[in-house]
Amino acid sequence: MPTITQIMSDYQIAQYLAVKDIARKRLFGGGIDVSLPEKIYNIGKSIQRVFDNNPTDDTLYKTAYFLYALCGIWGLKAESVTDTEGAIAPVTPTSSLPLPLNFVVSASSTIVTGGSTATIASYQGYNLLFVRNGIAQSQINTGGSYYTWNRNTAEFECFGDAQLGEEFLLIPIG
Repeated sequence: MPTITQIMSDYQIAQYLAVKDIARKRLFGGGIDVSLPEKIYNIGKSIQRVFDNNPTDDTLYKTAYFLYALCGIWGLKAESVTDTEGAIAPVTPTSSLPLPLNFVVSASSTIVTGGSTATIASYQGYNLLFVRNGIAQSQINTGGSYYTWNRNTAEFECFGDAQLGEEFLLIPIG
C-alpha cells in the first residue's frame, strides 16, 4: 500500500486522468461518475490541509486510503507516473547559446552613439532577435526602424542610427 505522501502526490494525476477518461467516453462519462474528479480534488485538498497542519492526525490514514480507493484505476496509473524507483533521464542540452547583449547606447557601448553596425563573433551561426527600447524589431524595411543580420559573417546593422540612451538587447536564438 502506498504511503500518505505518495497518495497526496498521486491524486492530482489521478484526477487529471479521470477527467480525460470521462471526456473521452463522452455522454454520461461512459457510466463513470462525472463528479468523480471533483470528489478526488476536494478530498485530496482536505487531506493536504490536515497533513500540512498535523501530519500525525488520526484521521489521515483512513481518509488517505479512502482517497486511494476513490482514485481507482487512475490512481494506479498515477503511481506508475510518479514511481520513484524508475528515473526519467534529464534533458542535457547539446550546446548552449551565447549570452544576450543588453546595453544602453553611449560613446563606449557595443554600438556607439550615432553608429549602426557591429560584428558579434560569438553569435556567428545563430539567428538574432533585436529589441530596441523594449520593442522587438523586424528585418523587413517598412520605412521605420529595422535591422539586418548575417548569421554567417556575424554582421549586425540597425537602421535608424543608435541614439544616446537607447536600450538595445541582442538575443542569439537557435
